[in-house]
Amino acid sequence: MREQTDDEKDNVEKLNELKKTSGSKNKKGEYKYGQEGRRFSEKLGKFIKRYEKMIDKIKDGEKNSKQLEIINKALGLWKDPDKNNSYRKEVKSGAWKAGQAKCNKFVGDVLGKDAKLEDRNFWFTGNRYPRADEWADERKYNSKFPVISYIFYGGVSLGKEWRKPEPGDIVSHGLPGGGSNTAHVGINLSDDVYISATENKKYGQTGGVIIKLMPKDAKLTYRDVSGKRPNITPAIMDPFGRPYVPHKNNDRK
Repeated sequence: MREQTDDEKDNVEKLNELKKTSGSKNKKGEYKYGQEGRRFSEKLGKFIKRYEKMIDKIKDGEKNSKQLEIINKALGLWKDPDKNNSYRKEVKSGAWKAGQAKCNKFVGDVLGKDAKLEDRNFWFTGNRYPRADEWADERKYNSKFPVISYIFYGGVSLGKEWRKPEPGDIVSHGLPGGGSNTAHVGINLSDDVYISATENKKYGQTGGVIIKLMPKDAKLTYRDVSGKRPNITPAIMDPFGRPYVPHKNNDRK
């Protein structure tokens, strides 16, 4: 097992500060951010422990897992004030205009060059980052980031999962095909917690990149980032209009 890098130690320190703030109480003994803040603090605490275990599993001289690299990159953008603020909606950043949502930019920047895919892989024209609604549409085939699971209201899975979502996976929700303003995309952390570029400020966070709870009653589409699994085929609809992704591993015992 290798030791945490200075950057990873700083990540843990900053995450623990957020955990403390979100679960804090006022002088009356009431939670400053209500029961949502208390719940978020508990969930974030579980992620911190899992994050440290992910690091502990890396042997000396061994490369980080793809998931760990993605989490470290996402947290690096989150904790750096200048980089974090570059994802604010009112700020112009590269090809993204002031007033334009930048959640897909954040995810694309975290994933790196692999996020820019050919149109034959993601059904879009040009070498650009997919929009949030494109990430959310489980019917859109992506050879580098295939759908592993899509979960609807109340945690009910649609179709059979290839595996459970893990930290570092891509998570999106919204209305596929409805445009970038109807969907949202971020990086899954753990157990109902994710990180994304949003104007929905939470628990004292003021920048453009926020760590928060998953939305309630929303369809969540997860995509694999590990690159260790075989590609799945594009999703199809069953006779009842429900999406399903056929795969030889779906029926594994």
